[in-house]
Amino acid sequence: MRYKDTLDHAEAELDSDSTELVDVANDQWDARVLAVMNEQDVLALENIVAAIHRVDSGHYGTCTRCGEKIGKARLRILPEVGHCIACATYTEKRRHAGGAQSAQIAGEARK
Repeated sequence: MRYKDTLDHAEAELDSDSTELVDVANDQWDARVLAVMNEQDVLALENIVAAIHRVDSGHYGTCTRCGEKIGKARLRILPEVGHCIACATYTEKRRHAGGAQSAQIAGEARK
């Protein structure tokens, strides 16, 4: 019986408006932090959150593209990394090729 009163009190606290105020304050804080972050900061934060999810799911240290193990040295340097060196190199080459292709198309369009 002693704990029933405590449980009722806790439920009353959770139902109160103060919980909503905390949620609103948290949302406002998140919005302020995101507003001052630049694109690189946002990308870094997304990578860290994704790494935490991989830790939670038991997939940390495994490449998200090919499924191979990511080298320990790579993880020591970039603990949030999600790709092995081979997949990261491949992705970077494709990105670079796509950028060069876009620049070529833009140059041709200016002629």
